[in-house]
Amino acid sequence: MKKIILIICSIFSLVSCNNEETNNFEEPFIDDSFLNGTRNILASDFYQYEGNYYIYYYSLMCEPCKDLKEYISPFIGDNENVYTLCVQSISDDLFYTFKQKEGNKEYEVYVNEMLGKSSIEDTYLIGTPTLYEINEHKLINVYLGYQSIYKFLGE
Repeated sequence: MKKIILIICSIFSLVSCNNEETNNFEEPFIDDSFLNGTRNILASDFYQYEGNYYIYYYSLMCEPCKDLKEYISPFIGDNENVYTLCVQSISDDLFYTFKQKEGNKEYEVYVNEMLGKSSIEDTYLIGTPTLYEINEHKLINVYLGYQSIYKFLGE
C-alpha cells in the first residue's frame, strides 16, 4: 500500500510540474553571440537599411554555425554594415511572412528566385548558416552554408 501511495505521489508531482517553454524569447531577442548583441536585427528589418549590407542568418543550435563562428565573428566586428539575425528571434507570425520552400527544388533554384527581390515575401530562409548581401533594398547575393560563407570570407 505504501508503494502505491509513493507511486501516485511521484506521478502527481511529475504531472504538476510547470511545463512552460524554455525557448520563450521576447522581442527583440538579444543574442550576445556577436558583439554583445549590438548587431542583432529583427526579421522585419531585413530590407530596411540603406546602401550595401549583409545579414548573417544563423541558429543557436546549428553545428555548422558554431563551427563558422570563429571566422564570421571578425567579419561582423570589422564591418559596421553586417547584421545578425538569429532564427530563434523570429516569431512564428513573422517567420511565415518569408517565402516558404515548395517541393524538392535545388538550393540554387531558391537562391536564383530571390535575387533582385526586395521584400520578405520574396525571400526564402533556406537554412543556417546563410549570409545575405543586400544593396539598395535588393538582395544581390546569397552565401548558403558553411563552405560558401567560408570561401566568401577568404578563409
